[in-house]
Amino acid sequence: MTQEQATEELQPGKDVYNAEQWIKKRIFVRELARKYGEIYRGLLEQPRVFKSKNLSFKGGPMFFHKSVINPQSASVTQTIETHIDVLAPGGYGQKHCHMNSAVMYVLEGKGYDVHGGVRHDWEAGDAAIVENACVHQHFNDDDIDPYDIDDVMWAVCTRSEPVEMDIIKKAWSTPLDPRIRKPTDSFHNSRGIIYAVKPYEWYSDFPLTAVASEKLREEAFSKWANQLDGRWEVI
Repeated sequence: MTQEQATEELQPGKDVYNAEQWIKKRIFVRELARKYGEIYRGLLEQPRVFKSKNLSFKGGPMFFHKSVINPQSASVTQTIETHIDVLAPGGYGQKHCHMNSAVMYVLEGKGYDVHGGVRHDWEAGDAAIVENACVHQHFNDDDIDPYDIDDVMWAVCTRSEPVEMDIIKKAWSTPLDPRIRKPTDSFHNSRGIIYAVKPYEWYSDFPLTAVASEKLREEAFSKWANQLDGRWEVI
């Protein structure tokens, strides 16, 4: 992909260029204007450990993001930015580019990047490098983790159809089951089977994950702030 093609790909009005952060004015070099001694003492006072667990994820439901260290919030560095991104199963991030290079370390799952129209596959434990001014996009090609309750409930909410649920009556249980009224010699209960999967017969045509724009989310959360009571900031 040529530079002209990359520029055309990111023109305002295109679907891949609809986020406010890609069209607003950006500052790439920030001024640190104080006396040398003041700046020096200020740097010494900066924390050396940043706890990512103390920060909330933003975005969703397809792409979640938290910024850990960046020049706006940590004057100890003006050239390094670190953040944690989470892509929902089958989800993808915004197509974009930046003037700096970047290194992405994959903690979990598998997927691929598209750099200038070329696909690069990755999986947990890999490090992916994005060169300067490269138009790229991240894709999660993995499905849900059945051992992760958040993944499971996400699939139940987005993939299941109530009319396709099955109920198994009089299934075997044990005296430890709190649902069984005691005393009794009949240890049975009912079980529900929820098919929270992509239908095999139209797997390849299954709809993509729906996602609202960041602007729409901010408007909705601002309007219903009292009712939500800040709970949306947790995701």
